[in-house]
Amino acid sequence: QMGQEDYDYVVVEIPTAGSSGEGIVGRSEWVATQWYGMTHGKRMVNGHISRVDPWHFLWMETSDPMMAWLGQRRFLEPETVASDMRERIVEWPIGYFVIHTQWLPQNGPTLQEIVGWFNGQRDLVCPFAIERELIVYRTTWHPDGCSPRTPPEIAPGIYEIDIGAAGDERFIGWGWHWQEDIGATRWRWTGEYPNTQLYVDLPPGDYRLTLAAQAFWEQRRLAVRVNGEPLLSAEIEPDRLQEVEAVIAREWLGTGEQIEIVLEYDTTIVPADIGQSGDPRRLAVAVDWVRFERVDEP
Repeated sequence: QMGQEDYDYVVVEIPTAGSSGEGIVGRSEWVATQWYGMTHGKRMVNGHISRVDPWHFLWMETSDPMMAWLGQRRFLEPETVASDMRERIVEWPIGYFVIHTQWLPQNGPTLQEIVGWFNGQRDLVCPFAIERELIVYRTTWHPDGCSPRTPPEIAPGIYEIDIGAAGDERFIGWGWHWQEDIGATRWRWTGEYPNTQLYVDLPPGDYRLTLAAQAFWEQRRLAVRVNGEPLLSAEIEPDRLQEVEAVIAREWLGTGEQIEIVLEYDTTIVPADIGQSGDPRRLAVAVDWVRFERVDEP
């Protein structure tokens, strides 16, 4: 699709990397993403130029907050990275960011940090496609714009995010651990941060929000906020999935764009600390799905 688009822009491959005959930034397999340039024909950051001055790539090794973070060579500085990205999206311009998840740790905080941060920057980027190992974000500069982030409509007026299923990366924010199978259930645990976000777009209206959750080890109090407004608070049990629900007034949703759902929990437990397993993660509640059912007339 990029190759068919008649626009001039830059594609930023993640993890960022580059090399010459005299040095390398990142890893050699990351540099090989230049292969895709033969198909899309766009300018790109990653690649190898055999006799170029090494500084052509070295500037982004550790000294540049945005490019170094996207190569996992520097910690995230949210405000600085957002500022750099806002400027470069327009000036370069950048059309897409392509995250190659196979080169990032699957069971760790790296992916949740990158995906969670990108999903929270709706004024800069929007999730565009998930294709096998790739998560693709289109920038707000792109002439074709961004599509609504509306969950699949599983029945008329009922929209559901299947947490843990392929494609849930479009909706998740900070705080979600990796996708995992527990018997016949595929879910994600929360707990890495004090609260956990979801982002959705919905047609304006009144909705009943229902989520299926299970606490880790002991009963946990879970609170849910919608666009900053307290929606519900419930005790979640550790031995079974249970459903909790509440109605969201349309006034809270406004135009239905970039709705933020925040899950808050009273505490977390590390399985390794209590001898339950060697798992070092902070766990609060696991979520199987979140459903939005319209309860008014369209």
